[in-house]
Amino acid sequence: MRNYFKNRLKVSLLVILSLTSLIVGFYYNFWKAADQEWFNHFQYDSESLILGRISLTENEGIFSMGGLLGRFSDFPEGSDVNLYQYDIYRNSLETDIETYSTYDSQTGGQAILFTILNKLSPFSNSLNLKLFKFLTSLLTATILSIILVWLSKQFGYSTTLIVLLLLIFSQWLTVFGRNLFWSLWSFYIPYISLTIMLFKYDEEQRTILNRVIFIVVLISVLIKCFFTGMEYITTTLIMLVTPLFYYAVKNKWKFMELVKYLLTTTIAALLAVLVSFSVIIKQISAIKGSVSSGIEHIQQSFTKRTYGGSDNFSDTINESVQSGLGEVLSQYWTGIAIDLNNIFSITVPKELLRVGFGELIITIGIFSIIGLLLSKIRIEYDNIINNFRALVLTCWFSVLAPLSWFIMFKGHSFIHTHMNHIIWYMPFLIFGFSIIGYVLIEIIRLVINPSKERML
Repeated sequence: MRNYFKNRLKVSLLVILSLTSLIVGFYYNFWKAADQEWFNHFQYDSESLILGRISLTENEGIFSMGGLLGRFSDFPEGSDVNLYQYDIYRNSLETDIETYSTYDSQTGGQAILFTILNKLSPFSNSLNLKLFKFLTSLLTATILSIILVWLSKQFGYSTTLIVLLLLIFSQWLTVFGRNLFWSLWSFYIPYISLTIMLFKYDEEQRTILNRVIFIVVLISVLIKCFFTGMEYITTTLIMLVTPLFYYAVKNKWKFMELVKYLLTTTIAALLAVLVSFSVIIKQISAIKGSVSSGIEHIQQSFTKRTYGGSDNFSDTINESVQSGLGEVLSQYWTGIAIDLNNIFSITVPKELLRVGFGELIITIGIFSIIGLLLSKIRIEYDNIINNFRALVLTCWFSVLAPLSWFIMFKGHSFIHTHMNHIIWYMPFLIFGFSIIGYVLIEIIRLVINPSKERML
């Protein structure tokens, strides 16, 4: 009983620390993980779609213009169309539905959520906007905190604190964390739902039921698609199956057992995607008058984001789909993950305080090898060492999640280097940070106590 309350206290303290530190980072950029100017204006153009939708709903109803996100194009001369959507919302300016241009690639679930909250709120729209950003920061921090709690159960609290520290100083998580359009937390819903389910079954040593996996995956993917549509969908779906690989290695599942669960997961996820596509097609057809117009939009969106060019596309889009894969991948290899220049003002070359994604990947590789070698010298093959080996294999499998988008949606990735770096964290870098944290703690323990028997 005493150990039970002690463990509950540790979990509670971890959650409080994680939520507090991540929320202030996402909402205020409190830790200065990102350049302040970048933080203040990050993806305001995409976010303006949410505010345009809320303003339209207030005047025309939730199902007007198919419920799709969009902007009002009748902005004053000399002003910015994106920033003007903020003015419309904050000041409740009059709008004309005829000037509303829809964004046809998302259902717009996040706007529906904020519209409902806007209706219920007794506060001004200016204050509501701040509350929406705080809520988004809270939801993102909550999802990441759940992942951290799971990590603490697998690898201990010391490792988890190092992961938390690395997440806090990740500039891409910081700028995405509060953005209303991206609702970053939604991308992790399928992954974390399946992780929690498998964790409970593992703790209780119960047989996993296929129908439970099917229901969990179907509902969680529908939720993701409702809030953020098909954005980074391949990354989301590969991230979704990583818990299956972790528990398959950890618990030594039979190969066909893993195949069975993967098949169930795949069928449920694809069904959810098809349903979501149907909803978007219906929304578009409500405006353009035919189902074929919705299908045509999806085909064109897929073509211009992947490898297909067209005379109907702009020169920029055609250039993106014709770009070389190596050229695209190199941009995401050399991108900056952590930039401590935002925190420290010291007279050293700026490059010394920057950590690129490529450098992080190499570091994770080195730490993976060191960790596996350290596990070999242990006399006792304990559970945490077994968990670590499962983590290493799952981590390197999970790199397929970001790579799937960079490769399959090469055209999109070529253009959108200002945002696509975030998918390194879905969930490859989170696993990678866990490897780094675990190995660092193991090295410290080995120095303090060189005995081969593990200090638990």
